[in-house]
Amino acid sequence: MSQKQTFTVSVVIPAYNAEATIERAIESVLRQTRPPEEIIVVDDGSTDRTAEKVRRYEPKVRYLFESNNGPSNARNLGILSVQKGEWVAFLDADDEWLPEKLECQVNHLSRNPDLLWTFSNYWLCFYGVGERRTAFEDKKTSFLLKNREYFDDYLDVYAQIGHALTSSVIIRRRVLLEVGLFETDRFWAEDTDLFFRISYRHPQIGYLSKPLVLYYAGYPGSLTEEQKRQIQPRCSLVLKHLALSAQHGRLEKFMPCARKMLENCIRRLLQNNPISDLHEIPAELDVFLPARLRKEVWCRRKWPRAAAIVFSLYFSFKNALNQIVQKRMLL
Repeated sequence: MSQKQTFTVSVVIPAYNAEATIERAIESVLRQTRPPEEIIVVDDGSTDRTAEKVRRYEPKVRYLFESNNGPSNARNLGILSVQKGEWVAFLDADDEWLPEKLECQVNHLSRNPDLLWTFSNYWLCFYGVGERRTAFEDKKTSFLLKNREYFDDYLDVYAQIGHALTSSVIIRRRVLLEVGLFETDRFWAEDTDLFFRISYRHPQIGYLSKPLVLYYAGYPGSLTEEQKRQIQPRCSLVLKHLALSAQHGRLEKFMPCARKMLENCIRRLLQNNPISDLHEIPAELDVFLPARLRKEVWCRRKWPRAAAIVFSLYFSFKNALNQIVQKRMLL
């Protein structure tokens, strides 16, 4: 049986007011050395020229429109509308595939026929900076790979290395249907939520160390940038998966993921707003924080104003001292 007959791939691209980037995304799919069987763009109620730009590619691209209900609904509509693909590859409208992306992943899956999902390394391209770097370093992934092309458990990957980029992932369509698709009332980390749910049933995940996607990070006003300042959605996600992982007998494996998610989001929140009081963090999650951060959270929760002033002064002094030390080292 030929590779094309064995691996049929549909590409799903959700788009909302993406007139500035949607053509770049579509063109990157059309340039694939191994073309997909189907390309679906789901317009999530755009009010700009997204529809006009996508329709120029018909019939190579199938255009679907729905009212603005968020990326989860858009991706779900794309998945449910698939006509040709046994596998689904995702691409966000502001990201870009490198030309060999699908070919590398299809060959990878053919070498590892038991895999039901896989992802790749990717290039982080920073807005307004003009530089890029790979998301994952080989020295950090090699000890989990053990000279193979797959990880034993996605939860280990998340806890020790980082999360898979949605635009780099390709998943068997029946697996997406099995776990219930993307959660439609979640507007942040809907992909993280889905990947956790998949990992409870199918922990093994493929990986290619070669970067195959360009991820453009840090766009002002993007949903990702706005959500960096919100902690409640992260806490609700952790609480949800503490319960779900326990139901699947995977709580012990998920706990390091909970620790990483909470610690990272709190530190990021404080970096953006040093006077945050952190009152939205449920006390039941304190156990997942390192001792020093746990004490800081407790203080900010009990005496929000006083603690915020004290910690703000502390970090201001610490940053000033670090700058003085760095200047002296340069002399």
